[in-house]
Amino acid sequence: MRFQCVAAAALFLGLTTGVSAQYSSDRPIRMLVPFASGSGTDISARLLAQSLSESIKRPVLIDNRPGALGTIATDAAAKAPPDGHTLVATGNTALAAGPSLFKKLPYDPVKDFSPIYLLATAPLALFVATDSSAKTLQDLIVLARAQPGKLSFASGNATGVVGGELLKQLAEIDLLHVPYKNSPQALIDVASGTVTMMFNDLAGATPLMKAGRIRALAITSKVRSPVLPDVPSLYESGYQSYELYNWVGILAPAGTPREIVDFLAVEIGKITVKPEIKERFGRVGLDLVASSGPAEFGAFIAREIALWSRQIKAAGLQPQ
Repeated sequence: MRFQCVAAAALFLGLTTGVSAQYSSDRPIRMLVPFASGSGTDISARLLAQSLSESIKRPVLIDNRPGALGTIATDAAAKAPPDGHTLVATGNTALAAGPSLFKKLPYDPVKDFSPIYLLATAPLALFVATDSSAKTLQDLIVLARAQPGKLSFASGNATGVVGGELLKQLAEIDLLHVPYKNSPQALIDVASGTVTMMFNDLAGATPLMKAGRIRALAITSKVRSPVLPDVPSLYESGYQSYELYNWVGILAPAGTPREIVDFLAVEIGKITVKPEIKERFGRVGLDLVASSGPAEFGAFIAREIALWSRQIKAAGLQPQ
């Protein structure tokens, strides 16, 4: 799997010693999140922030700044002082898909950041309202073909946009795209029937699934999710070229002292191998990357930019 990053732990041994001296003050660390509270990225960041605060004996505060497909918070992080007090929990939407979705980004996803750690990956599911007449993916496609342009799909991030557009292309159906500022509100409108469907990560959809308001028709990974073992993948449903994942990583502004970057990578790495942390992430469909590091994460971002460029072209999308 392309998300498996191998890091040599020996590169980081001993870097924690005396790192506190690298911080200019005892101020808390601010972790910017480019999506709303309750989104998959937000859930990942909050799960990490609690453990990281305990590990480094310094408060890590979440700062949600949703909007513009994640670019607002990501840009704020790029322009923050590189002193280790500002981090960003961001991912494929703002870093990998952004260069192909926007004619001009206010930041360079490679040059303007110091990658720290690839934290987690997650497949998406195609959700509809529980009372939808579509009980399977094929039911939904049949309905869409019978009503060209009448069924709609919501999106709150780049993966949602590309997910819907890819389904249109591969299934040869006509769907109306309804963009939202954030995924939680979009999911609520799917649950109410205002919008027909939506591709979203399982973490952000868990509350509405547990409440019985939405259900999943298909998973975007090649294999089924342990969280939804009875839900087939699009791959096994006949769409072998369909595979989409969200991912989230932790970055600092470019120029952040290497000692701080390495220190944080070590501490996050220690957190991700704890069984109780794995269980918390896994419970909501998030797969922790237990072996990562700054160099590996940087190389991963470069590969993902190329991958998302191909996926966006396949979906027929043009930069705006």
